[in-house]
Amino acid sequence: MGVRETVTNEGGVQNCEMVLVVFRGEYDLASKQRLRQEFAALVDEASVVLDFSDVGYFDSTMIEELVWLRNAREAAGLERATLVLNNPSLLRILEMLDLGKFLQVVPSLDDVIGRDGRPVRVRYAQMDD
Repeated sequence: MGVRETVTNEGGVQNCEMVLVVFRGEYDLASKQRLRQEFAALVDEASVVLDFSDVGYFDSTMIEELVWLRNAREAAGLERATLVLNNPSLLRILEMLDLGKFLQVVPSLDDVIGRDGRPVRVRYAQMDD
């Protein structure tokens, strides 16, 4: 999974308080190692937003990794991650598993980005071709 970073504020990446990781495509067992690497990089970030607006499918592998991220962040004393998700089928999976208690789920980036004036570091997680 290659990662590109951009910053939406002045002052450089090191001053960012919120990290937004944009995911796209489909995630299954073949994605497990790449997801763990991506999520491991987020454990110590003050605030994390996972944008799944362009994710079309995920299986239990993604659920397992989201729970791992939640547990790792909780052990570090950090707030839970926010998940941007508007796919009705994927939302239903999260609802059936009651994952709202582990993640804050919102339908749009507008619900989390720019509301408090915090700078944002944007990372693009991409599946290997």
